[in-house]
Amino acid sequence: MIPCLIFFIISVMVIYITFLSLTKTHKNHNKRKLKMEYYIKCLFNIAISVGFYTCLIYFKQIYKDIHFPSISNIILYLLLTDTFYYWTHRAIHRIPFLKQWFHLTHHEAVHLVPMDIFYIDITENVIYLCIVGFIPLFFIPVNMIDYLIINMVVIYHASYTHYEKKTNFILPLFIDSNYHKRHHQIGKGNYSVLFPIWDDYMGTRIKHKKSK
Repeated sequence: MIPCLIFFIISVMVIYITFLSLTKTHKNHNKRKLKMEYYIKCLFNIAISVGFYTCLIYFKQIYKDIHFPSISNIILYLLLTDTFYYWTHRAIHRIPFLKQWFHLTHHEAVHLVPMDIFYIDITENVIYLCIVGFIPLFFIPVNMIDYLIINMVVIYHASYTHYEKKTNFILPLFIDSNYHKRHHQIGKGNYSVLFPIWDDYMGTRIKHKKSK
């Protein structure tokens, strides 16, 4: 129990300080004029996120075997995550009371900064934690190395999409930063989080920039 507690405290502080540094030095930081409530909410969501993964490890919900990573399992896991995320995200936008209840917090921002990935309602944070970190485990057998790679890719890509980078993501086929920025500008469409597959298939991809 003590090692898990130490892991929790160190992880929360490292993640918070990292994203705080990225946000403070970001070009949009001065435009946002972020208040203390913003940083407290982000810190709280980081603590919930780390606590979630700490519990998964502690209660042995993740395969602890250390093997060479399975590329096929990692790809399938990411595709499944994107599927669950797309339909959940789209439903939240299509059902007014859900959007009003907990999604508007994240959509307060038009000029994005990296820490915005944690500036969401607590309920929404828990939902997305389950989508990314728990539900796919019932379908895709991953070992600890697979799981670490998956979550590193997801959090790095999430911070990239909120960084307003003009360059493509380091891995091919992933959505770029402008893709998610358009979602914030328009308020709908581009619901996918990793790949544009579902947006293309369902016709919800924003083809060009529009005024909100």
